[in-house]
Amino acid sequence: MAATIEPDADRDGYGDESQDGCPTQSATHDACSNRFSFGNLQRRRNKGTATLRVRVPGPGRVSLSGSGVVRRVVREERSAGAHAVPAAGTVKLLIKAKGKAKRKLNRTGGVRVKVRVAYTPTGGTPNAKTRKLKLIKKRQA
Repeated sequence: MAATIEPDADRDGYGDESQDGCPTQSATHDACSNRFSFGNLQRRRNKGTATLRVRVPGPGRVSLSGSGVVRRVVREERSAGAHAVPAAGTVKLLIKAKGKAKRKLNRTGGVRVKVRVAYTPTGGTPNAKTRKLKLIKKRQA
């Protein structure tokens, strides 16, 4: 008789390699959930930027893209491209115009942009959502 002991990182009683489809979340034994939702949008009118909050169910990677938008993810880290999320919670995404959208924002004081947010849970499949929003910049007198 032989026995193999598997690691159990989330301590749910299921082996990470053969039994647990989502070893990073103890409540889930199937594939990791890739559902996420948008929180509120906070505009910074003096700079013409906005912060969009995204609620994620577990660890993974979040990325931001869109036409006329800088691909920065988290305001605190000033990182480009995708950002690793260590646990479930809220991620702040910095929305900042570039190119034609930035010129229109500076000229008119407002521009509509369409952003695409993608979330890929650790060990799961990616999910993406789009959201249209308006950036507003207070004109200097």
